Amino acid sequence: MAVFIRRQRIQSCRKWIDRALIAEAFFIAILPNVAMLALILGIFAWIIRLRLDRKFTFRFLPLDFPVALFTLISFASTFNSNSIGFSLLNWFETVGFYVATYIFFGQNLRTLDQIKNISIALFLSAGCVVLCSIYQIFFGLDTAELPWLDPKIQPTARNRIYSTWTNPNLLAGYLDVCICLSIGIINNASDWMKQILFTLAIITFAILLSLTFSRAAILTFAIISIIYGVKFDRKFLALFAVISIGILYFEPGLVERLLSSLNFDDDQSSIALRASLWQSTLLMISDHPFLGVGWGFYRFAFEPYNFLLNQSHSSTEILNASNLYLNFAAEIGIAGMISILWCVVEPVIIAFRLEWLEEKIQS
Repeated sequence: MAVFIRRQRIQSCRKWIDRALIAEAFFIAILPNVAMLALILGIFAWIIRLRLDRKFTFRFLPLDFPVALFTLISFASTFNSNSIGFSLLNWFETVGFYVATYIFFGQNLRTLDQIKNISIALFLSAGCVVLCSIYQIFFGLDTAELPWLDPKIQPTARNRIYSTWTNPNLLAGYLDVCICLSIGIINNASDWMKQILFTLAIITFAILLSLTFSRAAILTFAIISIIYGVKFDRKFLALFAVISIGILYFEPGLVERLLSSLNFDDDQSSIALRASLWQSTLLMISDHPFLGVGWGFYRFAFEPYNFLLNQSHSSTEILNASNLYLNFAAEIGIAGMISILWCVVEPVIIAFRLEWLEEKIQS
């Protein structure tokens, strides 16, 4: 009887873990607080399962070491901050959440059915983000007065959508990820209906991406499309060309936005602001090369380095370095920045190794 009850409890924990995985995957792009609640409940069910099921043990993952290194360095950096309490709280809200997500998913995501269910949840979540974006296009507030736009160099771009992501650049990065996942599904799908569905999804994501006016994300989409088209599927190059021509025709402001990347002469442009920010950030890094100024403390530590910004931007509140890797280096040091780069590069290396191994087996 005790064995039967134990099995029932293990099965119940498995169900709750699967529900938590799906819930976090769905809500993380829509309602992060709900995703955090799902993560906490899932971890609680996972701990109970570990106590009940001796066969269910920890496993090592390829990113365990760089993730652990990043976690330790970023945590240590909080004690280098001028406000340790603020940095610790910010660390637990960000690093704590995402590292816990990595561990929870990495240890519990083990079957193909789980991957399928989470993939469905991710794309349903993307659908909600798309619907919110469409709502903003037709009924949203004009964001021309917000600091996302540089009206001098892009006077026709009056509304940058941001959907559930609070900032257009964050939405743009999310859409790039959605496009990459859709390309991967099309590449492996044998069902023509699925290929058509995700082709339409790519077109939708690309249109919304153009309306974020995020130059780096749009350039990333272009590079990915060209590389994938040349290496795997020439038809995708044609699709990319059609999408690009259509978007540029209906949104001429995007051309001005992209060309503004080459505008280095105007000291009031966002390009000039970023160049000054990066120079100031490099000085900050040179002063704090080991543990940085403290996790999340960039905005408060920036004031002594503000002398490089021109007068027109001197009153602008600087929240970050406008460059993720420089921001990491400034807040947690050069070693911390290298650890996060390791986390980014390692999956790419693994993917190329798997592709090489598959080609070798086939040959």
